[in-house]
Amino acid sequence: MNLWWVLPTTPHKIVMEKSFLENTILGFTEAQIAEFGTTYGIAGLMLLMLFIIGHLAWESKAGKFGTFALYLGLSFGMVGYIAKYFIQYKLGIQ
Repeated sequence: MNLWWVLPTTPHKIVMEKSFLENTILGFTEAQIAEFGTTYGIAGLMLLMLFIIGHLAWESKAGKFGTFALYLGLSFGMVGYIAKYFIQYKLGIQ
């Protein structure tokens, strides 16, 4: 089986035989889960932040220039994070 199974050898001793799922969570390694979280998780949070900035501009009744200033000031930090992926893609770095 693919899961852990018990092989009794003596009445007081149980030996656990490990399968291919050792050190994984649902078949994914810790590195795969971390990579997934840093790409899609942070991208999702960035989209949420853009929605929040737009809602803030809407509620404060900022004009076109005010909305532009809010987006520029509050989302400028995301530019560097997004640029990192474009630079890695262009240079072929993984």
